[in-house]
Amino acid sequence: MLLFLFFCFLFFIFYFYFFIIYYSLVFVLCSLFFVLCFLFFVFCLLFIYYYCLYVCLCFFFFFFFFFFLMFKKLFSNIKFSNDIKKIY
Repeated sequence: MLLFLFFCFLFFIFYFYFFIIYYSLVFVLCSLFFVLCFLFFVFCLLFIYYYCLYVCLCFFFFFFFFFFLMFKKLFSNIKFSNDIKKIY
């Protein structure tokens, strides 16, 4: 009878430890999964933000260059009079 109680006690201890280790491992893995999902979400947001910033800057420089060339061509066709040329 004492041996049976001893084995029951050992079984309870091992089962309890298994329960604690198993659910702590499940908790750690689930929290790791959620942390990785959160980091992936943050990475996606940063990627979208910097990609949009890059595209906007490219469009800005393209239009700036385009308007610069347009105004340069526009002002190069203006002929100043000789009086204005003498001032400058």
